Amino acid sequence: MIYLMFYWHQSKEKKFVLDSCVYQSILTRGEPPKIYLIRVFVDLDNDPAEVVTVYLTSKIKKYWR
Repeated sequence: MIYLMFYWHQSKEKKFVLDSCVYQSILTRGEPPKIYLIRVFVDLDNDPAEVVTVYLTSKIKKYWR
């Protein structure tokens, strides 16, 4: 399952603009299996959207939202 978070900012015209989002999911890798959180930060200001950062961490409790 993939979860999606959105980040908005208020423009000069007082409109709220969607400028980035974060996709995140929990996955299992390795032998013995270990659980990880993968997060992908996407900049929506560009056309097409651009991946800014991807990271994999085992600190699920700290970063899961």
